[in-house]
Amino acid sequence: MNETSDSLPQHKAGFTVPWSVAAILGCVGALALVVAISTVYKRNDPDVTRADRDAAKLETQLTQAESALNAEREKGKGPAAELKSREEKNKSDMERFAARESKLRELEAKNRTKISQVQQQIEETKRQTENEKKLLPSQTAQNDPDKIKFTAAMADTQNAIVTIVSPQGVVGTGFFISGFKQPTIITTLQVAPPDVELSVKLRNAENAGDQEPFDGTAKLIYADKESGLAFLLYTPKEQAKLATLSKKAIREAQRGEKIYAIATLVHGGEHFGEFSATAGNVSAEVVNGDRKFLQLAVPTNIGSYGAPVLGADAALLGVVAARVEGQEKSILAVPAVEIPNAIKRMVASLSK
Repeated sequence: MNETSDSLPQHKAGFTVPWSVAAILGCVGALALVVAISTVYKRNDPDVTRADRDAAKLETQLTQAESALNAEREKGKGPAAELKSREEKNKSDMERFAARESKLRELEAKNRTKISQVQQQIEETKRQTENEKKLLPSQTAQNDPDKIKFTAAMADTQNAIVTIVSPQGVVGTGFFISGFKQPTIITTLQVAPPDVELSVKLRNAENAGDQEPFDGTAKLIYADKESGLAFLLYTPKEQAKLATLSKKAIREAQRGEKIYAIATLVHGGEHFGEFSATAGNVSAEVVNGDRKFLQLAVPTNIGSYGAPVLGADAALLGVVAARVEGQEKSILAVPAVEIPNAIKRMVASLSK
């Protein structure tokens, strides 16, 4: 055997770990042991366990609060959208109101102009009718024997005719009739609605031309549907002697005879306590349903309903009840001979 072979160390069979690797493995093992011990320690420490539970509980509460906040935000989106919609609508309404206000100002300006024109027309009409205050001016009657006769006959009874105004502004005419203990006015059903207090203006020199004050009030006490006449009970503001048309002066009208319709003068919707006496004649007797009427050829105005129709002798011939449609200068009147029958029906009705 040679020398070299004898000097080399003999190695045993198997795996040999370098020292550096062995050191690393030793550190890892030590660290794992520390972690394991720490984990076991934490699990066994009640304070650490309670802190973990509290942290988990807080985290859950935080999650719930965030969910609730998100839900409230979602709820708030609806009212916010509605508020925005209302703001837009209000803006639109304000613009519309502004446009309407502008239009109203324009209409107001136009109405002022129109009112001024109407007032001028009224003044002109008042000047033109100044001579009609006493029904028939003497200067126009000088050449007309019938007018002279009529003016003389009406001297004592012309103030029996009155203006009637409803709360709605409807203007009509009526007249006091004799034979009643309490002052009673006859007119037509168009002028006197039931359960309404009517204003009454007498025709006299003291208040002619004044729209206010009225001299008294009246209320419907009987509506005679058979004739279309209405009976009103008059209540004066101050006691005074009243003129009346006499029931004894009632007579039948003759076809072709001259008549006078005496009605409240109305112009432009306004009345002035004045009356117009319009001449005409009896053109025919007509039947409308169960009623008989006198057809008169005479022009009238909107205050003519309820106006008395008188003959040249101042006899009471009828009461204006309607206009003939399509005929401007033709009216219908309830024959005055129906008044006594209507009074009998009234007495019978009120005595029940």
